[in-house]
Amino acid sequence: MSTSENSHVQGAKAWTQIGGPIYLKHAVYYTLEAQERLIRCPCRRNVKVQPKGKVTRLTRGVPVGRMKDVFFETRIPRVYRPDCDKVRQINIGFARDRRKYSKAFEKEVLLRVKDTSILKVADALGVDWHTIHLILIDYLKRRYLKINLKGLEYIAIDETRVGRGYKYLTIVLDLRSGNPVFIGDGKSEDYLIPFWKLLGRRAKEIKAVCLDMGPAHQKAVREHLPDAYIVFDRFHVYKLMTEKTDRLRRTVFAKASIANKIIIAGTRFLLLKNANNLEVARNEVQRLKRVLALNTPLTKAYILKESLRRIWEQKSRREAKSSLKGWVKIAYASGIRILQTVPRTVEKYSERILNYYIDFLTSGPIEGFNNKVKALIRRAYGYRNMNNFKLMLLGINEFDPRRL
Repeated sequence: MSTSENSHVQGAKAWTQIGGPIYLKHAVYYTLEAQERLIRCPCRRNVKVQPKGKVTRLTRGVPVGRMKDVFFETRIPRVYRPDCDKVRQINIGFARDRRKYSKAFEKEVLLRVKDTSILKVADALGVDWHTIHLILIDYLKRRYLKINLKGLEYIAIDETRVGRGYKYLTIVLDLRSGNPVFIGDGKSEDYLIPFWKLLGRRAKEIKAVCLDMGPAHQKAVREHLPDAYIVFDRFHVYKLMTEKTDRLRRTVFAKASIANKIIIAGTRFLLLKNANNLEVARNEVQRLKRVLALNTPLTKAYILKESLRRIWEQKSRREAKSSLKGWVKIAYASGIRILQTVPRTVEKYSERILNYYIDFLTSGPIEGFNNKVKALIRRAYGYRNMNNFKLMLLGINEFDPRRL
């Protein structure tokens, strides 16, 4: 490559190629000399400096053609600054400090990592996978360590399990972009304190927060975001009912005869499945009817479950409020002891459930994000460095977790 090609392809501007390239097997070596305009103090460019020799540094560049390995032997001038009495190397420009590869090589790696795995990129570029991982982590640090919270209005807060035992992370997600804006250790309200500090005066800009029904996060949001309204996500409300329905199914199964147990066995997901999603081809409708015919309380629970789901399908908040009140009355009147906690909870938090109709917010994006977290952990077989893991989570929407 000529000097101009090195400048455009490899980003080595203000460097002159000395002599011709040296070819060794599948590698090519170029010798570069710094031009006069590049010899400046790395801290203050306008300060006068005195030359103090040179040091040689080998830098890997972007592969060109059949040449898998491209290296630059850069003769880096050292300069002396009289005012601070120090000798330093100049900034070479096309590579970062303490890195043995160019910025153009980093860009090539990041483009490839978006489409394939780290191991395949390392094999294609002829480097160790640790080098690819280091480039990725360096980029994530530059890109995501300081997140701009300007324009943040709608957020969701949830915790996700990331390891054995009771190891959790608290995730704060921007519901508009679907990107995480904060990741805290643990799942109590104390782990959100750094986020409140980071938010600062922008707390007044938050309009709504989508939560599960845990008391800890509710308390923290009310304290730090008094102007924002809380939305209880439909998934978590509906989950209360499905859990109680499944518990009732197990109770019915335990008391059933052997013949009835054969009918009830294997019908858990039939009872929890939405009625609209039942598959006729798999005979699911007939099997469900046979199960419900065995027990009246189980039939009532199933009907209540399906009618609760339709509360979020109303045209307005007024219609939804009327439907919710009617559902609560019917649930109380069912007389099924196992289900009584559900209408009590729904009635208590009815306003926050109905807040869905203000901006039609759900925590669907954060539940999808939690699935990506699990995919990332499975792909990597776990992470030893929690800080790197958090960085990967912050950039999870940019890099496909199934490929990293």
